[in-house]
Amino acid sequence: MNKKFFMSGILVFLTALTGCIGSSSETRFFTLGGNGILQDLPCRVTVSRIRNLSGADRRFLYRCQNNRMQNDEFSRWLLDPELLLERLLRSKLNGTGHEEVRVRCVITAFEIDTTRNTAVLAGDFTLYCGENILTFRALEERKFSAESGDFSVAAAEAMNKCASALAGTLREKVLLLYKQSQAGKTKL
Repeated sequence: MNKKFFMSGILVFLTALTGCIGSSSETRFFTLGGNGILQDLPCRVTVSRIRNLSGADRRFLYRCQNNRMQNDEFSRWLLDPELLLERLLRSKLNGTGHEEVRVRCVITAFEIDTTRNTAVLAGDFTLYCGENILTFRALEERKFSAESGDFSVAAAEAMNKCASALAGTLREKVLLLYKQSQAGKTKL
């Protein structure tokens, strides 16, 4: 009787061991990084906590056929999308001066469209500078090709380009609002 239990225990152990060895997929982590040093803005910029309404979390979010959404367990962002974008914007929107521009953002899309091989990043922004307020919607899409390499790496690079372009657009809007604010002060 004990021999039966012992043999069945070894069989269960070996089956479990081969199951663990057989799964060779490793989780890989990606981040959004800035490239290039930008000239300081003439005003201070404060990025408020970003809200994420896109449905994306640390796992890559894929839009597949028939608009079906799917998460990738093995390709992940280093941080949640809102924290990645917040960190990137704070590094790109540095400035000095007495005036402050406050930035509020809601992420509405942070996904990879597998049918079009496109990274999509969209958000609603509100900028405040004194009495002036500017609201706008931004959408960045970047196509990518994974023929010569890894799909996840190509998708992450495309999303990085989307985020950098979004930061550039936001930088232009901050400058526009700051100039409007300064022009309003000189008219008084």
